[in-house]
Amino acid sequence: MEVFKLIDLSLYAQLILIYLIFHNMRNSDTKEISTRFFIGILIAIFVNNSLELTSWILRGINTPLAYYSNYFIISALLALNALPVALWIRYIDYKILGNANHANKRLRFYLIPLYISTALIIINVFTGIVFNLSKENIYSRNYGMYVIPAMSILMVFIVFVLSRRFKKVINGRMLESIFLYMLIPLSAGFVQIIFFGVPLIWPAFTLATLISFNLVEVETFLKDSLTKLRTRGQFENRLIYMLKKRHCFSIIMIDLNDFKAINDEFGHEAGDEALLTTASLLEESVKKYDTVFRYGGDEFMILIESTKVNATDIVIQRISDEIDAHNIQLVNPFKLSFSFGCKYINPSNKETPKYILDKVDQLMYEDKKYRKKTA
Repeated sequence: MEVFKLIDLSLYAQLILIYLIFHNMRNSDTKEISTRFFIGILIAIFVNNSLELTSWILRGINTPLAYYSNYFIISALLALNALPVALWIRYIDYKILGNANHANKRLRFYLIPLYISTALIIINVFTGIVFNLSKENIYSRNYGMYVIPAMSILMVFIVFVLSRRFKKVINGRMLESIFLYMLIPLSAGFVQIIFFGVPLIWPAFTLATLISFNLVEVETFLKDSLTKLRTRGQFENRLIYMLKKRHCFSIIMIDLNDFKAINDEFGHEAGDEALLTTASLLEESVKKYDTVFRYGGDEFMILIESTKVNATDIVIQRISDEIDAHNIQLVNPFKLSFSFGCKYINPSNKETPKYILDKVDQLMYEDKKYRKKTA
């Protein structure tokens, strides 16, 4: 019974992790890279916490099966100790710099503590440098064990220091999340070292991840109630962020032509169907790193995170092809058509968000007038 009292905290942590994993899987867009990265962190913590719980349950059971199972579980736990931290650093990398490919490439560097931990565990089989397991199946740590958490702590500290270089593009919540993810597990680690036998590390990681979810990731769940696209506020925040990053990108404003006529002639349900179809067509026309937003009413925005000057031409052509294919199928009693306003943005020109939005709005209405004249 004493063992189960000790692991109550870990069991509560498991319940929180299960909730967060299923909540993210159920409510997130499968295209959302940020959420996929976050789910990876949750699963890694869940696996480590599960290993620690199992080890506590097997502790002191004096049978060959329990002994060898416990030895393997402890070895796996210590080898995988650095995985949640590495995946969390990749997540922060992506949230700061917005490039999933680069974040995945740098993951190999972030995993260095895991490689070293694995090597230490292999050496431990022959030397006992990290831990020992007595004949009574009782775990005892050796000085090599302290190297494993120290490497992860050092890696998080390095990331925290380096993140200060990007303070212009990091909002306060992001910086707070980085700081707490370093402070909470570190504090728990010191307590666990002093009071050996109290399982605090993985519950502490769970708490830090829950706080990060509330500070940073929860924003990804904010969607337009009808189309399930990102909202105007999220677009404006992303626009400001992209301007601060000083990387070239493009935006397209899209207006659904004759939306009022669709509502008047076919009813508001048909109007909602037109908006839903538009949202679907637009999302099918962009790459996974680009984002579609519902800007308001029958207006949409696409933010294209590409430095190519002709990126908007390529996307508009894809949208036009999708519209033509849809209209030919006669799925709806009305045909869809769009007007576009697009702009390639070079942050070095120091254009304000208001100027950019006014410009694409003007270009979109000029395109609408032209289409009416040539219809």
